[in-house]
Amino acid sequence: MPSALYLADRSIHFGPDALDRVQRSTVGKREALQSFKLLLGTNDLEAFLPTRPSRRIDPEGVFSYRDLIVLYLAYFLALIDHAFREDIVIDGGSAEVWRYTRPGWFTDRTQNDHALTVDLFERAEAVRLALPDKFWLSPLSYEAAQTALLAPSSAERLNIEAGVFEASAAAAAYLPDVVDKAWSMIVVDMGAGTTDFGSYMRFPDACGESKLVSLDHTIAVAGDDIDRSLLNVIIKKAKSFQTSRERGGLWRHLLPSIRARKEEIFARGHLDIEFFGYRVNCSVRDLQRSRDYRAIVRLIRKDFAAVVSRTARNAKQHNLAETIVVATGGGAELPFMSDMLRRATARRSGVPVRLAPSAPRWIAQSDFREEVSPIFHQLAIAIGGAMAPRELLIRSVGVA
Repeated sequence: MPSALYLADRSIHFGPDALDRVQRSTVGKREALQSFKLLLGTNDLEAFLPTRPSRRIDPEGVFSYRDLIVLYLAYFLALIDHAFREDIVIDGGSAEVWRYTRPGWFTDRTQNDHALTVDLFERAEAVRLALPDKFWLSPLSYEAAQTALLAPSSAERLNIEAGVFEASAAAAAYLPDVVDKAWSMIVVDMGAGTTDFGSYMRFPDACGESKLVSLDHTIAVAGDDIDRSLLNVIIKKAKSFQTSRERGGLWRHLLPSIRARKEEIFARGHLDIEFFGYRVNCSVRDLQRSRDYRAIVRLIRKDFAAVVSRTARNAKQHNLAETIVVATGGGAELPFMSDMLRRATARRSGVPVRLAPSAPRWIAQSDFREEVSPIFHQLAIAIGGAMAPRELLIRSVGVA
């Protein structure tokens, strides 16, 4: 289900309905609120939560970001509850222990951010219980939302164990394949708002104990930036759209579906867009030649090369046989990413670099391989977050 909320006519629309509504909007430059993981992974969560979104998102200035995040999490928890009740039968009820993942590596304030995140989920659970069953299937009025936001906390609190940084979660998804080995691993996780690079080593110490050492790096350049580059290229090529109304209409039409358009242009090599009776053609080469796109690729390649060099030096120092590279997130299958990973495996660094399969062996050998393997790069963080050993949990890092 799409992670989106859209505010219009004093009602809140969730998921697919939110994206459909904003695409059909004829009022100014309106936006749905998306990329909630990016919001929760902001540099200063405590200072961010009381602030209010732009008028493009909330034209009347009714809600704070905290309100909207809690409402989104209530929607998210309701979907999980619906899935357990309707589709899955598990002895003893639904999940009892929860974990969350987040981008970045903000270990200097881990304890405070964990408390804030737990509070957001607890509030969201209270809101979920205060709203009707399947409330997301129809627009939720502002009045109903504001009443639910004031609901008292539930007596049955969520048991949130800890968080996991996203690249660490992705690494954990591959641990069953290398559990009996000393190894070095690089994770490149390209999501919507950040590209995270995790560098991990596991090797026995002098006493035979297995230790995990991680070195981490993140940049605020990722899929959303490529989406904006594509949007700019399309608008620039729309020569027939002369007035601000026409160009604004095309902008609104494209914005909710730009991620899907990005996937389409890389899969087919071109886009054909019809709007207001006009046709706009855009090729993948148009995107790849754009200044913004080239700058994004150049920055990611530069940082990745530095991580590979650093990891190779550490692996050689500890006499590790090879380094495994794992790519996850929505950007894992972009052509420049595949090319970047192939180049890394051809490097002569003294320690061979091997590209991991798109899905680990333990998934390929499972009963659900046909459903999961093709999209594992998108699920690796969620699956690995549940599997992660305690040494990878956020609260075991830094001060938490």
